[in-house]
Amino acid sequence: MHVLSCKAKDEEKILAFIRLTKSFTTNEFNDNQYYLSKLFSSLSALFDKQKRVTELELQGLFAELFTIVFFHENGCDISQYWQSRAKMKFDFSLSEKKRIEIKSTIKPTRIHHFKHDQLLSEIYDICVVSIMLQRGDYGISLGDVIATIRHLYPDSYALLLHIESTIAHVDQEELHKNKYDEAFIKRNIRFYRADSIPHFNEKTPDGVFNAEYDCDLESIQGLQIDELKRWILEAQSV
Repeated sequence: MHVLSCKAKDEEKILAFIRLTKSFTTNEFNDNQYYLSKLFSSLSALFDKQKRVTELELQGLFAELFTIVFFHENGCDISQYWQSRAKMKFDFSLSEKKRIEIKSTIKPTRIHHFKHDQLLSEIYDICVVSIMLQRGDYGISLGDVIATIRHLYPDSYALLLHIESTIAHVDQEELHKNKYDEAFIKRNIRFYRADSIPHFNEKTPDGVFNAEYDCDLESIQGLQIDELKRWILEAQSV
């Protein structure tokens, strides 16, 4: 018999330990002899030395988690496709071919920053979710969206682990500091095919790396939510 105990005194770390171990027990790991070491490793990472998370990274996390909740409300579950760790090339990988990238901005214009490979790819079929944010005293915070995710997906170990790993060293006050107008977000959320977004059509030349630029999405034709849902369901049915 193995026993895992949490000796942390911080309430949030204790709650994170409880949430993750409870979620872990609901998953089937009978065929994986390393399942316990995997749990121990992932939990230990939560208590590693502090890693600074920037306000822009927290805004990006808000947008990604809000997108999961938004699609759940529209009858489409994409939670299982969320990136397994931070700073991967795409935010959601639906299948071998299909990818979703989430972009957010607090500015009044729909201009987003892209890596060149996120818009020009012979390998992937890419859609982009564009979220415009507006701060408000009575809006929803990152902490609110995380609470919703925990309620909707209490048994999704990978999803909860990614969240807890990202916010492990973020103060609770920081999670609730910025509030965004939910009605404004839902009124202004847009969906696009990546190949319709203005971009350089040339492949990145040999020897050139990490090409990035800003793109204005205001004047291009977007997708309807039902079109994007069909595109997602096609990947799920394969």
